[in-house]
Amino acid sequence: MLNNLWSFAREMKGWPAFPANLGLGFFIRGEGMIPTWIGHLASPGAYGGMGAGSTNFWIDPDKDMVMVCLTAGLLEETNSQARFQRLSDVAIAEFYR
Repeated sequence: MLNNLWSFAREMKGWPAFPANLGLGFFIRGEGMIPTWIGHLASPGAYGGMGAGSTNFWIDPDKDMVMVCLTAGLLEETNSQARFQRLSDVAIAEFYR
């Protein structure tokens, strides 16, 4: 299914349509270069959640890695997603350096 919850973000940022990858309380990384809180370097089966724009966690069973990120300050939702995507990619890259 397409991620219709983020139709506002697709219009605002000019993103193409992408899959929802949503579950009951969690989301999964999924395939492709799509906006995600987990990061592009995570395995497709990685899963996690976020809260109130300033917290994020994910688990990547294939990489045997967990990330918990607690920050202060709220950002607009798409900017918060981009922040956690970058932080996740930095953590994974550093872990495997």
